[in-house]
This record gives sequence, structure tokens and C-alpha cells, in this order.
Amino acid sequence: MNLLNTKIYLIPFKKKKVVIFDRVNADFVRQALHSVDPRSIIVIDSRRESIYLFAFFSLTFFRLLIHKRNIAIAYYCSIIKYISPEIIITYIDNNPRFYEISKCIEKSKFYAIQNGNRFLYNDSFGTKVKRYKHCYFILRPIYYPVTYLSISDYETNTYYKQCDFQFKNIIPVGSLAAACRYYKSSFPSVPLKPKYDLGIIGDTHFNNLTKGSDTLDVDLLHSYVRLLKQEDDNLQIFYLSKFEQSNINSSDEKYYINKFFDNKVDYFSRDSYSDSLFLAIDSKVVIGTCTTFLREAYGIGIKIIALNTLPKSHLGPYDQITHKHFPTYKDFKDDFYKTLNMKRCNYFNRVAFDALDYNSKQGMSAIENIGNLITKDLNN
Repeated sequence: MNLLNTKIYLIPFKKKKVVIFDRVNADFVRQALHSVDPRSIIVIDSRRESIYLFAFFSLTFFRLLIHKRNIAIAYYCSIIKYISPEIIITYIDNNPRFYEISKCIEKSKFYAIQNGNRFLYNDSFGTKVKRYKHCYFILRPIYYPVTYLSISDYETNTYYKQCDFQFKNIIPVGSLAAACRYYKSSFPSVPLKPKYDLGIIGDTHFNNLTKGSDTLDVDLLHSYVRLLKQEDDNLQIFYLSKFEQSNINSSDEKYYINKFFDNKVDYFSRDSYSDSLFLAIDSKVVIGTCTTFLREAYGIGIKIIALNTLPKSHLGPYDQITHKHFPTYKDFKDDFYKTLNMKRCNYFNRVAFDALDYNSKQGMSAIENIGNLITKDLNN
């Protein structure tokens, strides 16, 4: 039944093989699990879109409520107990509640898909970096008993040495959403002669591009690119916004970018109906901060430059192919022209691609990798 746009469930669910925890991007997770019978998959809302009344009348609910003193954990664990799934998977990998639940449900395997660059608890900078408040600083190491679906082999080896929690399984994955949108296209290939020399990947933290006291100024990145353009007006450059045209920040950002670059850089809003990678592949080099987008671009054969805007170096595969710290303009310029003029085959042969490949482990896409891992566990 429905009440004020909220679904009310009175009857307990039947047993299912897979629970997708949180409806956000659940469709992308379903695509990854295309080999699993869709009738054996169920999505559990965690944002009050649904209320599962039956959970409040179970023994599990009252037992955990007394033991954990947390009504939300008792509530969701009761729902999952009824379903008794083999697999529980979420797209919201920095939700502490998911990890707390994983400690209460012993017979199910838990998976978290990371859809962004995260800095783990042990990467703490002493004080929280305001700009990256969405990261793992909110989690304690005890909340990592789950299979982690987004760390490269390089990061795996590093984290095993520095973290005081244990990973169960590792598989390289980039942005599942971007992978789903891009790889379902008919011609997912990089053009031999891209139109642009340089593409700038915008920043979602735009707010009239005000300066953050705890990060290096993002404007500095734009200043470097503006100097390149001033020195060589033949450079073809575009700016790819993280905002859709309808977003309240889009018009302000467009005005700022056009003014900053004297209308000599093409501005593109993000299109909600296609993937930004389709524009990025038309550039010889794409540049940005350490955004997941660069993982995807690198994974499909686009040369990248990643600039670390944090106040110190951090763990990650970008350290192998670009700057650990924010560079001087001279270093940036030298790196840009070296990357621009380097043949693509030579660029990707500089380092072991296996250590940086998020999207195509063993020649498979992120979707296939996740699907194969889940299917394998279901069959064991």
C-alpha cells in the first residue's frame, strides 16, 4: 500500500539471493548482475521511500534493539533476516550503516561499489579536509569487513601494509555508472584524430569558485591552462562541467569560465542522457583533479593529467602516472606538452597497465567484472 508517496510493506518478503541496499543507482547494479535471475534480486530502500512494517514485529528487531541500541540497524537487519540473501551489495560505499549491518548478518556476503576516489581512515590528514568531507573519515577501520570492489592491485598492496583492517576480496572497478552508460554504446572507441588538444574536467565543488582554506586553489589549475592558451592560441581547449544545464550552478559556472578564459575555451554542460566520456574521447589529453572520471578516461585509452589539490600526497595509482603534489607551472607545462606529443602506445607503455586499470581487468568491463565475481560467489 502507498501513503503520501511512501510504500508500506505489511507482509514479509520471501527469500531472495541478492539484496541491493539503497535504491540509488540500483539499475546500474542490476546491469552488473545481468546473469542473475532478476526474480531473485530485491532492492531495500534506505531513504524513507519505503517502510517495512513487518520488520518491527520480528524477534530479530527486538534482540538487536536491546543489543545494539540502534533502531535503524535493528530495523534493516530484521528486513534482511526475512530475505536471507546470499549477497548484499550497495552502491553507497561510504554509508556507515551498511558496514554496521555487515557485522550483524553473518551468513551473507557484503559488497560495496565505490563510485569515487575515497581516502581511507588511515589516510587522515590529522584534521578533516572540508572539501572531502564525504570521504571515509566518518568510518572507523572496524567498518571494513566487506569485499571491496574498486581498488587497483597497486592500492591493494599499499593498503594491506598500512591499514589495520582486512579486505576479503579485491577487484579493480572504476565508476560503474559511467561504465554502464559508455559500454552499452555501439561504438565505444577513441577517435584517431581528436578535435581538441586539452579537455578540462570541471569540479562539482564550484560555488562561484570561492577558495577553500584547506585545499590548494582550484583556480590555479585554470590559471595554468589560461597561460598555455595565451602562449599558444592555436591550442583547442574545452571545459566539461559536472553540472547539467538545468543545475542552478551551471549558468554561474559558464559565465565564470567564459570570462576567465576570455571566451577562448568551449564550455559544455553535462548531458544527463549520455556519458561525458563521449566528449572526453575527442580530446588528446584530459586534465582534472583526482576525479573518478580520469580513471574512466584512462581505462578507455585517453591520456590524462591528474593534479592533486589536497594539501599533501595521498595513496593512489595516480601517483605513478602524474603529480603527487600540485606542480609548478613549468612542471605542468613540460608535462602537458610531453603527454600531448607522446604517442598513445608509448604513453600507456610507461607503466604496468595492470596496476592502473580500473575498467578492464583481463579484458572485461567493470560491469562484467562485478557480475562475474557475484555470480561466482553465488555458485560456490
